[in-house]
Amino acid sequence: MIFGKRKASGRMLLIHIGDHKTGSTTIQNAFAKSCIQIEGETPCYPNRLNHNFLPSALYDRYKGKGLKTDARSRAILTKLGQNLKAASTKYSLISGEMLERTPPAQLKRFIDDYTGSAFDEVKVISYVRPHAERLLSGYAEVTKIGGNQKSLQAFCDNMAKGDRLLYAKRFQAWRDAFGDQFILRPMIPSALTNESLLDDFIIHGFGTENFEITPFDDDNKSLSLQDLMLLKALQSRISDQPKTTRHTFGREVARHLGHQPSTANDEKLRMHVELAQSIAEHYAEDAHTVDTAFFGGEPLLENALDVAIKKASPSVTSTDPADHFPASELRRIHALGDLFNMMISATDTDWSKIFRTARIDALHKN
Repeated sequence: MIFGKRKASGRMLLIHIGDHKTGSTTIQNAFAKSCIQIEGETPCYPNRLNHNFLPSALYDRYKGKGLKTDARSRAILTKLGQNLKAASTKYSLISGEMLERTPPAQLKRFIDDYTGSAFDEVKVISYVRPHAERLLSGYAEVTKIGGNQKSLQAFCDNMAKGDRLLYAKRFQAWRDAFGDQFILRPMIPSALTNESLLDDFIIHGFGTENFEITPFDDDNKSLSLQDLMLLKALQSRISDQPKTTRHTFGREVARHLGHQPSTANDEKLRMHVELAQSIAEHYAEDAHTVDTAFFGGEPLLENALDVAIKKASPSVTSTDPADHFPASELRRIHALGDLFNMMISATDTDWSKIFRTARIDALHKN
C-alpha cells in the first residue's frame, strides 16, 4: 500500500526536492556540516553532501531496468531507509534537487517500503525560483559544468520548447500526492522569513522557531561573467570527457575561483531586455497560476517577471569567451584546458570521484 499508516512516534521526516538553482547547496552544506540545531539536537542527515543519487535509484527500483540494476537500487534504498530508521533524533532530512523531476508516486513508495512506521509525519518541501532568474542561473550552471556552449538566447529558446519551467502542473502533482504535507516556498529574498533561506527552510519545513545556526562557509558563490567565460573556454577543451567528469571538474574549478579575492567591478551575466520581455510573455500564465494556487494570489512570480525586465541589459551580453579575453590570454587558457584534457585521458582514474571527494573533504574540513 502506498503511503500507508504509521504508528505515532513523534518523529518527522522532511524531504527537500529542490528546485534546482534555489539555494539547495546552502541547505545541504548546513545540514551536512551539522551547523543546524533544532530544539537542542542535530537533525539526522544521512549523507556527507546530498541525496542526488536518490532519483536514479527510485527509477531503477520502481520502473525496472533489469535484475542487476534493481538489486543495486534496492541496496541503496535499503541503506538510506535503515539510516533514517536507526536515527535517535526527532527530525530527519533528505535533500536532493535532482528529485525535482521524480514522479511523486515513486517517492511515496520509497517512504512506505523503506521507512515503514518510523515517522509520525512526512513532509515534502520545494522552493521555486522566478522564471527569468531560473533561466539565467540555469544557463550559468550548465555552462559551468560543460553542458552548454550556446548563447543565453539559444538556451532560453530551447527551454521554452519543453515544460520544465512550467511550474504549476508539476507542483500540483506534488500537492495531489502529498496534500497539505507538500510545502512550496518562493525563492525570492524579500519573501523569505527573515530574508534568510535557512530560517525560512527550518520554520516552514520543520515547523519550529526553536533552532540555532552555526555560521559556515557554504561554498556556493555565484561566478562573475569573466569567471564563467573562463570555465566555458576550459570546458570546450575537455568536451569529449564523460559527463560526470566535466560536471565535477566544473564545480571544482568554480569552488576554487570562489575562494579567490573578487574585485569591486566583477560583472555578472545579465539578460537583455528583449529576451526578458519574451520570457515574461511566455511564462506569464504559469506565474499567475502558481501565485494563485500556492501563494494566496500574491503576485510573487508575476511581479518577478516585471522586475526581470527592469533589471535587464539594454543590449545583448556576449557569451563567447573570445569577447572577454585578449587572444593572447585565451591562447593560454586553451593550452591549460588541453593539458587538463591530456591528464584526465592519460589513465583509467575515475576523475569524477576524485573531484567529488575533494569537494566533500573541503566541506568537512575544520
